[in-house]
Amino acid sequence: SGGEKRRLYLLTVLMENPNFLILDEPTNDLDIITLNVLEEFLLEFPGCLLIVSHDRFFLNKLCEHLFIFEGGGKLRDFNGTYSEYRAEQRERETIARQAPKAEPKASAKPSAGTGSDADDISYEDRKTIKRVENQLQKLEKRKAEITAQFDDPTLSPERITELSKELSEVESQIEEKELEWMGLVG
Repeated sequence: SGGEKRRLYLLTVLMENPNFLILDEPTNDLDIITLNVLEEFLLEFPGCLLIVSHDRFFLNKLCEHLFIFEGGGKLRDFNGTYSEYRAEQRERETIARQAPKAEPKASAKPSAGTGSDADDISYEDRKTIKRVENQLQKLEKRKAEITAQFDDPTLSPERITELSKELSEVESQIEEKELEWMGLVG
């Protein structure tokens, strides 16, 4: 199958002991056991890693420096983990929301169409964005819970199969919610 071919190819590349790896969506088509082995290997990898992925958990575990495509041709260089980036992003959004409240009342109102992107988002859209973000957080938490269960050495093959299916469903839901979120913040 395609997944087995990818795993075999990845194994042959890793056996050559490279000092620089470029991985494009490395978590796709990998089962949980292979994914855990890959994560452990990459955590100990002495060379440089360049990883392109939508898997937040994987990125957070392995990456200490991010290049974020923010849309509109903008690329952001961030030194830190994915969780740190999200925390900073939420802080910037909070400051941006509070900034208009700090303006003096005597200032003139800006004309329509000159506001920032945050001002152009309706209240309903903001509520929807917040709801989607909350759903994403819950799904990421559930994904972490499922992944943690694979550390149990007494896990039966049937349970591994059940957890793998559930994890696949959760990852699919995460991808759908990320696409929905990207469409909303556009």
